[in-house]
Amino acid sequence: MNSNQQQILFATLSDTEAWIRIIGQGNCRISPSFKALFLDLTDRGSNHFVLDLEDCQGVDSTFIGVMAKLATQIKSSSKSSQFLIREANERVTKSISSLGIEALNQFVTAQKTPPPGDAIFHAFDKKTDSSIDSKIDVCKTSLEAHTTLCDLNEDNKKKFQHVLDFLNDDLSSTKDSR
Repeated sequence: MNSNQQQILFATLSDTEAWIRIIGQGNCRISPSFKALFLDLTDRGSNHFVLDLEDCQGVDSTFIGVMAKLATQIKSSSKSSQFLIREANERVTKSISSLGIEALNQFVTAQKTPPPGDAIFHAFDKKTDSSIDSKIDVCKTSLEAHTTLCDLNEDNKKKFQHVLDFLNDDLSSTKDSR
């Protein structure tokens, strides 16, 4: 796999435990699929997640916002729920900490070894009906992610107000062009 490729792999180890592995960049393009997979696994009963970032070269603010929202949701769902990050590199860790999100700063690095062999992992890619639907999905996800970042840390409002304005405008114009 070359450095431009992105992939989401997942494995369900039990009725409640799931591993999600991000390969490549965790960014706005992959965020809607990551969110969809997480919600699908939650609907199936998973409440213990290990997010494996060993092969993730970097993350953008959209991906961080999606992680923060999902981590907050899973942690508030029950005391036995967990959202753990495994093997985040220094670049990813700095990106997360630069946004001052308590929900992410409380992540515990998983000490478990990964499941045996890649054979149990399955690729996940959420399919959309058209490129316009895909653009709308990315835009909605980005807007929700940046709203989450601003809600969780007041300082992020200054950083991302222009992004929120742009995404709101882009979403309106994309919907109007349909």
